[in-house]
Amino acid sequence: MSLKHGILGLLNYGPTTGYDLDKTFKESLNFFWQAQTSQIYRELNAMEKQGWITSEIIIQTDKPNKKLYSMTDTGRDELKRWLTFDSVAEDIRVRDPFLVKLFFSGELDVEKNIETMRVFQQCCEKELAEIQATIESCKQMKNMGNAPVYWGMTAYFGRDYYQMCISWADNMMKEMERMK
Repeated sequence: MSLKHGILGLLNYGPTTGYDLDKTFKESLNFFWQAQTSQIYRELNAMEKQGWITSEIIIQTDKPNKKLYSMTDTGRDELKRWLTFDSVAEDIRVRDPFLVKLFFSGELDVEKNIETMRVFQQCCEKELAEIQATIESCKQMKNMGNAPVYWGMTAYFGRDYYQMCISWADNMMKEMERMK
């Protein structure tokens, strides 16, 4: 996925500000795609130049003016093109910095590696709790058509992923304990 397609997907639900896009991105897509605020604004500018979105300045007297972004027909066509592009074989590839570090961790003391794995497990437990809250939120959204069903699917994936990571970390710590 490219960040611009994630932004198009969010704009497909209706016009919004960059601030709200950033907030929604972090609250909904953050499990499987992270973006910095500056990256989102950089992409918004590029997408407007491509004609995928337009923006309108909303004048406010009691607050700073805001910029409202909307998707164009060209942007909607691009979103549909991207959604139907067959890239599953490429998309499922794992890129995980933690696993790269683990691969080379034979250079470190086993105790240090066990502690790192414990921290990893604790982080996964925290993320699991957040994903559970997301699942509950998706169940409450009844008036938004099918979209919450698909949002829930990604949340269920996150739940199952973190449960697997917690179990895996537990097994790997046992394995490292045997190495002592």
